[in-house]
Amino acid sequence: MLDVFGGLLRRRTPAVVLGVVASVAVGGLAVAVTSDSFVDADVQTGFFSIAPHALAPVVTSGFGQYGWFPSLVRVNPNYAQGNVCVSAGVHLPDEAVMTSMNVFYSSPSTLGAMSVVLQRVNLQIGEVTTIFDLARMPTTADARTAIVIPIKERYRLVKNNLYAYGLVSCMGPRDAFSAARIAYRSRKAGS
Repeated sequence: MLDVFGGLLRRRTPAVVLGVVASVAVGGLAVAVTSDSFVDADVQTGFFSIAPHALAPVVTSGFGQYGWFPSLVRVNPNYAQGNVCVSAGVHLPDEAVMTSMNVFYSSPSTLGAMSVVLQRVNLQIGEVTTIFDLARMPTTADARTAIVIPIKERYRLVKNNLYAYGLVSCMGPRDAFSAARIAYRSRKAGS
């Protein structure tokens, strides 16, 4: 019987060796996928864009006082009741690192009262933290302009298990929000 078993083992040696090699290869791959450390080659740059279509009114008193156009949201030039505020959720990958935000807008030279705020809300206690607040955007004489806002180091890491993120923009008559884009870095999927 030993001779039969030995003969069987000798005939299957290539299959056994191949199986062991495959197991080691797959086991090594699993370690790489679940590793907490990663190198620059694992990092990708991404962009999260907020289009005008994603914005919703913050309060209903200003509802109907602004219009969506193909590339912007603009407040009714005859609206004299103050600013109209709109907001949108910001949905970035967990543990992404925000680096900067571009805001594309236009504001008349004399009436500009536009502001942009990026916030995070603590999901457990409801505390709101302002990541940045541009209380008064520079006027642009109605020309479409981009402004780049760096994200402070202490707010860069996205923690979706703790916070929800959102953007609020308030506009005066004739101000227009065209878009916002958040630049971030994150690991490639599966690494």
